Amino acid sequence: RLPLSLRSEDRLYVHASAERPEKWLYIRDMDAAERCLSASDARFIFCGHTHIPAIYYALPGSRPIHFSPLDNVAAPLSALRRHLIVVGAVGQPRDRNPAAC
Repeated sequence: RLPLSLRSEDRLYVHASAERPEKWLYIRDMDAAERCLSASDARFIFCGHTHIPAIYYALPGSRPIHFSPLDNVAAPLSALRRHLIVVGAVGQPRDRNPAAC
């Protein structure tokens, strides 16, 4: 059985939200992103579970901002920001579309 989360230096890897990994919470909006970022001091949090990729970032003491990446354009990373990267997932999504993100 795999752990619900794994910390490696400034990175946290978690299947669902860092807020309460055992509850399999979805990150679908800014409020959920804020709770996830608040649950850990990791600079980068990587999660899946939603089947919909997304990127959020936040400066200390600020609400997260949803970042919309462009195709074939690198996403900028700042040493001042914390980042939440929702990598998406494969498997059995609720919308019945089994295609990978």
